[in-house]
Amino acid sequence: MISIFYQATAAWLCLSLTCVNLFEILNPELPGSCIMQPCIHGVCVDTVTGGHQCFCQNGYTGLGCQTNYDDCRSEPCNNGGSCVDGIDDFTCTCDQGYTGTTCETDINECSSDPCLNDGICEDLINDYVCHCPLGYIGINCEQYYNICSSEGDLCKNGGSCILGPSNSSSCSCPPNFFGDNCELPSCPCERGGVCVGETEFSCLCPFGWTGKTCESEVEVCEKSICNGGLCVLAPTEEETLPKNITCFCIPDYHGKFCELQYNECIPEPSCENGATCVDDIDGYSCICPSGYLGSSCNETFVCLGKNCSSVHPVPTNVLSSYSFADMETPYTFTPNPSSNYLVESKLLPHASVIHLHPSEIPTTFAVAEVQRTNLPFSFHAEAYASMQLNETIYFDPTETSLYQIFKTETYYSSPTLHTENLSPTFQDHGNISSAHTPGLYESLNQMGNYEFDISKTNFEEGTASNVSIASKTTLTILNTDISDILSSEFSANVPKEATYTHTGMVPSSAIQSLPVYSSDANSQSLPDQCEDLHCQNGGTPAITSQFSTETVTNCECLCRLLYTGAKCERETYLLVPQFHQPSFLKHSLPSIDPEKGLDIDISFKTSTPEGTILFTEATSGSSFFMLYIENGLLKFKFSCGLQTTIFMETHATVNNSYFTTVSISTSWTPDIALLKNASCNVGLLVNGSSPMSGQQFVLLPRFDFQHIYIGGVPPSFKSSIPNMSRVPYLEGCVMSLQINGDEKELVKDAETGMGITECYSSACYRNPCMNGATCRSFDDHWNCECIEGYTGPFCEHKTCYANPCEHGSTCLPNLDYGYLCVCPYSKHGKNCEHDLLITRPSFFGDVLGYSSYLQYQLLSDYHYHLEIRLMFSIENEEQNSLLLFNGQMDAYHLADDFLAIGIQSGHIAYIFNLGSGTRTLRSVATLSKNTPIHSILIGRHRRYCWMEVDSQTKVVGLASGQLTALNTPSALYIGGHPSYNFSLLPEELQQLSGFEGCIFGVEFRNSPGAVFRSIDSVVEGRNIQQCNTTECQLVQCANGGICIDVGSTFQCNCVEGWVGVLCTQRKTPCSEGNHKCQAEAVCIPVNESYRCDCPLGKSGYYCEKNVSVSDPLFDGISSFLSTTPVNVRHSMDVVISFKPLSENGLLFYAAQHLNELSRDFISLSLVAGYVQLRFNLGTDPSSTVVLNSFLKIENNSWQTVEFGRYRRAAYLKLEGDEEVTSISPSGMEILDVNTDFYLGGIPDLSSLPKEAVETLPSYFRGCIRLLSVNSKLIELNSNGTVSGRNVDDCDGTPCGYDSCKNGGECIPQEEGFSCSCSENFRGQMCEVHINCWQHDCLHGATCVPDKQTDYQCICPIGWKGNKCETGVNVSSAFFSGTSYLLYQDALYKQKDLTRTSISFNYSSSEPSGLLFWNGKVYSEDGDYLGVGLSNNHLHLVWNVGWLSRSEIITSAIQPGKDAWHHVQIERNNKLLNLYLDGQAYSSKVTGTFYELNTDGSYYFGGFPTGFDIEEETMGYFSSSFVGCIRDLTISGKLINIMDLTEGKNLEPCLLE
Repeated sequence: MISIFYQATAAWLCLSLTCVNLFEILNPELPGSCIMQPCIHGVCVDTVTGGHQCFCQNGYTGLGCQTNYDDCRSEPCNNGGSCVDGIDDFTCTCDQGYTGTTCETDINECSSDPCLNDGICEDLINDYVCHCPLGYIGINCEQYYNICSSEGDLCKNGGSCILGPSNSSSCSCPPNFFGDNCELPSCPCERGGVCVGETEFSCLCPFGWTGKTCESEVEVCEKSICNGGLCVLAPTEEETLPKNITCFCIPDYHGKFCELQYNECIPEPSCENGATCVDDIDGYSCICPSGYLGSSCNETFVCLGKNCSSVHPVPTNVLSSYSFADMETPYTFTPNPSSNYLVESKLLPHASVIHLHPSEIPTTFAVAEVQRTNLPFSFHAEAYASMQLNETIYFDPTETSLYQIFKTETYYSSPTLHTENLSPTFQDHGNISSAHTPGLYESLNQMGNYEFDISKTNFEEGTASNVSIASKTTLTILNTDISDILSSEFSANVPKEATYTHTGMVPSSAIQSLPVYSSDANSQSLPDQCEDLHCQNGGTPAITSQFSTETVTNCECLCRLLYTGAKCERETYLLVPQFHQPSFLKHSLPSIDPEKGLDIDISFKTSTPEGTILFTEATSGSSFFMLYIENGLLKFKFSCGLQTTIFMETHATVNNSYFTTVSISTSWTPDIALLKNASCNVGLLVNGSSPMSGQQFVLLPRFDFQHIYIGGVPPSFKSSIPNMSRVPYLEGCVMSLQINGDEKELVKDAETGMGITECYSSACYRNPCMNGATCRSFDDHWNCECIEGYTGPFCEHKTCYANPCEHGSTCLPNLDYGYLCVCPYSKHGKNCEHDLLITRPSFFGDVLGYSSYLQYQLLSDYHYHLEIRLMFSIENEEQNSLLLFNGQMDAYHLADDFLAIGIQSGHIAYIFNLGSGTRTLRSVATLSKNTPIHSILIGRHRRYCWMEVDSQTKVVGLASGQLTALNTPSALYIGGHPSYNFSLLPEELQQLSGFEGCIFGVEFRNSPGAVFRSIDSVVEGRNIQQCNTTECQLVQCANGGICIDVGSTFQCNCVEGWVGVLCTQRKTPCSEGNHKCQAEAVCIPVNESYRCDCPLGKSGYYCEKNVSVSDPLFDGISSFLSTTPVNVRHSMDVVISFKPLSENGLLFYAAQHLNELSRDFISLSLVAGYVQLRFNLGTDPSSTVVLNSFLKIENNSWQTVEFGRYRRAAYLKLEGDEEVTSISPSGMEILDVNTDFYLGGIPDLSSLPKEAVETLPSYFRGCIRLLSVNSKLIELNSNGTVSGRNVDDCDGTPCGYDSCKNGGECIPQEEGFSCSCSENFRGQMCEVHINCWQHDCLHGATCVPDKQTDYQCICPIGWKGNKCETGVNVSSAFFSGTSYLLYQDALYKQKDLTRTSISFNYSSSEPSGLLFWNGKVYSEDGDYLGVGLSNNHLHLVWNVGWLSRSEIITSAIQPGKDAWHHVQIERNNKLLNLYLDGQAYSSKVTGTFYELNTDGSYYFGGFPTGFDIEEETMGYFSSSFVGCIRDLTISGKLINIMDLTEGKNLEPCLLE
């Protein structure tokens, strides 16, 4: 039979093969390997080389046709049906209520019309429900029942029963009764609430109360949650559920968290003549351009005077303005004959200038300005005096419509004989303040009053006139009765033939600008250039140094706690604070019993010779103590009210950059024997030695200390101690602070503080990154940027490009066995594909640097008392391994508290550090090999620690130093640690390895005598197997292969000639030529077969199909899609429309870094059918915020979910569900995102932080058709995505959610799709407004619809005109405030990044605006170089890496729209020189970085639409540039603006 089948098959094969050779091969008499019948379900053909080839029966696969292909793999059965695999076929077993080949049809149970008495039938899944008419009940409405008739007393107090739908009822109550059954006799509203309604009453509750009867008190939350509005927490029905946030906004704001502001300027209101609209609360105002006024700027006017800040309409036929100078001005002076202070009165000739402007009377002029120069006199003041210049200029308002003005300024004189040549210039411009340039006096208490009176203000044209100005000066010595009066008068003769000089008229804005005065925290007036220093997040501008008038004054922002950056724009997570100048922390002190006193322990380090460590002062102002450094020596100064004592450590300096620990003890000894010898006692201990003590005798204790300042005191601090405001600030770090035995968290427990950063021991200095990776240090963390081909937190292992590992397991390339999957807890198998029930965990030790471990959580307060006991079994007692660890997650932080249990050469070691040094307790004997199960108990109570091992003698000891608290996160690790080679553990533990053996019975307690509690709930783990079980007991390697156990996975060591997971194959499935995956696809080995991972745009089993994705379908097998991120630092609002096909999977993810150590992240997942939002703003991992939907999702149906956050507050709302809100813990408010936005998954699920998902991560299976982030619709197709894998199209048509724009209807076609557009749109995708359809804009111009002119043409570079029809040579470009220009350096990667050379010329009449920015946009921590105008100063900022940033603010630039200024920038490594019009400025950065790593993008004048200047420049600049730029040179290359391809709204500059 077999031979006949072979012959028949061979005859069929003759159609395509050479028959002679084939029949020779098939002849059973010829020897060949087919005689062994290797092809189980197929035809065997011997080859000429003695081998064979199998041709499989349909439905079978494998080299020997041994495998029935799983036709259920694609999950074809719908609606929960179960699939049964056949041979090249499948059968669906449908759930009740469904039928069809794939269970696609819902059985209609209403087809039999089961509802009686006109009931309406509603079909359900495998069921139906009858909606009965009034009076009928029952499953089929078969029973008549009237609830009002059956229950006559349903309504109380004379109420009438009313029958409702579905036999429901309600009561109509008589007056004065309320309630569902009219049972309430009067208004039940409590707390003064008012009843509203009749049958269904409700209560109008007073503020602070809510509920049906106003019975529940409203909890008010922080105003910052609602952006300054009223925040209330509404109670929920279940007390265990989180309370919902409700925001009531301040006027003009709205949104879930009041994060949005109403803008009455959108759409543009009726501001005419190019006016600027300014939004206001429930309204707007128009700022008019020059020459216009009125509410909508529709009235014209001409400004009177040289500088108009308040204007009046005048006739349009006014005359021009004139002035004349150098007139003869006789001056007389009459001194007081009794003067003892003016030794000489002498006036010299001087010049005067009078300016006239047209008055309201035709053909006349009015006095507009009087200018006097060179008014010298000499005086002698015998006492300190301050001179105050009070000047009043009088005009006649009836003739000139000008107002009286008044100005006061103060100058100083010295008490010695002093001769001054005063050269004040008084310029009196009508109704505005005079401009003064007085001589500088040097001391105090001299006063003078100057009064001017102008005798005549109007002059007729062509008529000789005279101006008389009277002056009176009063010189007064303060605190005396002595004063001198100086009177003078001068006149200006205006001859008839005077030559009038035309000065022109300068129109100005019709809105009066009022002066704004600012000051720093010390009440010093800030210079002009500080006005543009906009400190963010509550930062305060301050003067850092004061120079002479020719020197630039530096200003900087003093940042609140947890903020850093030049503008306090960045958040930082602080454990160990570093203090700068000026900075401080303020802590509250507990109530102090004088006899017990106050004990303080503090640890600090610094390298500077001066600085304040701590200071506290009694509220009575008489007692204080202060620890400080002077000339590198430690000093302690204290006073108990009468005298001051100073201690000094003279043995060694402490400014050595090592930590110094100081213990301070203060107390008061009462006068028990009434001998008047009560004393104040102080003791000082430095580094545990060098004790010092002192005593002061006092009668009463003055220990009313309430606060203590660390690092310095606030700049505005008021103290009774002399010169406290001048004490130097600490520049260094403070590790620990303990007050009366209570250890403080320095930053978290502080009441307030300013100017501190993290004292981060730079990980990059120790270079933890491997395999050529680049280490990047940030203010509060570090990150390794891996080169291509490597991955992991340290870039420690090669990338598995063909990654078969499942459930977020770690894939490690293995040269001997191809790859190794390190499984997460509760999974096992070659690819971690199987579930594993673990009752007693077994730890394998280390696998290629990754240890087995389990993580538990210590849920209660354990910081002062903690006992832990556990049991374990072990085969190798000589191992050096880690049994237990609790401590910081990062060894590169200086916060080093921890405790650990290890095995060291058979001994048990208990290792701990409370912040003052590491101590070790060691068991007295080694572990006994005769004891099958060992037990350990460790404990600590403050500094006292102990350990018990088996039946050995108890070991006890004390922790180093004086600190008593264990300040650690709550994570407890058993058997190992997540970090590679333990590199994130303290150095004392890095020589240990992962534990090998079984650990169980872990229990703890946090108070003496309490019951031990078991720790059962595993947070996470890795490579854990059930104790006494190995993987090699569950699998068998074929063909002589040897199974090697690797914890929860295994490897088969195959003999030569065999490969594969179980050594069953001659070639690996993914070896070249052995698979059918297309060239762009990646072959992934799966057991004995393989799968093909398809790139975006490909689909099919072998990725052989081209697919156009419009609404992506994720197969749930390593599938994902990524898009370009949108700025979501402060707020985000996301809308996703999705159709799930499974109940678990990652929907959305974005993070600071794409690795498991990323601290900032946000993720949206499906968890057992519920939608779950998780996010962390960079705080402790345990503070991750979790929000869950109330309703479950519906599989295979479209649903919409909205989620987002505003600073710390977040919300989640599933369509049809209640909104869920929550708040992140205080501290961080910004979400730092540097990755793409990921949908459906990420490239490697093991890169997810463990806190980003509730259970093991999995890929989403289903469809997504809509993604909107911050109102920006992101296209989910090849145009809007960055990358993807294993993504198909959901409906198989090219029509996506937004394929047709502006409400167009998408119609699928055989090739692509077409759009049926609405009335006002045209184009292939309805993307063109009808006004711009077939427009006449030329040369690639952009058409913009316009209501008044149908459309406008936005011209590209080099063109102008209404239709961009006129070519222009743009050698110098004019920027209008909505313009930008982009130069992309194509040779950037070949450039020497240690050098920068840029020069250009600019002209602008605006005081502020961004000139250029070189750096990556949407990148907070990237390198940058930026230049702009800040209040008429040139402002340069630059950053080449962490702590390697600086800035320059030049002297004031005289404004002028026609003036050109030359800017040249030259940088070499860390030194930068700026030249402005030839004047040199320099800046140098510190740190270890010296390359300017940008992407070679230079933005001039601004950014493209959608980019916020203040966000992109981190608050340095806030507005676009208005003016001209020319002669642009970058790296020695002259840039031709006409050659640039990207820009907007640029015009040729009209200036020469």
